[in-house]
Amino acid sequence: MKSLLEFLVRAIVTQPDKVKIETATEANQRKFLIKLAQEDIPLVIGHQGKIIKAIRILLAAKSQGKSFSLEVSQI
Repeated sequence: MKSLLEFLVRAIVTQPDKVKIETATEANQRKFLIKLAQEDIPLVIGHQGKIIKAIRILLAAKSQGKSFSLEVSQI
């Protein structure tokens, strides 16, 4: 899932070399922290959150029912 997430995010942003994705597991839930350059955050979130929702849908299909969460933050 991390490789899919990294592929999708790097394809969207203007500075793909600055994309960092950290993972953690908390209470049977996988947590992904996406760190981006400040100017790339709106590109990943999208208008009214449409891009990040689409990314969540793709990850949900890949996760096969396992629980996960996404967070986006600045480097």
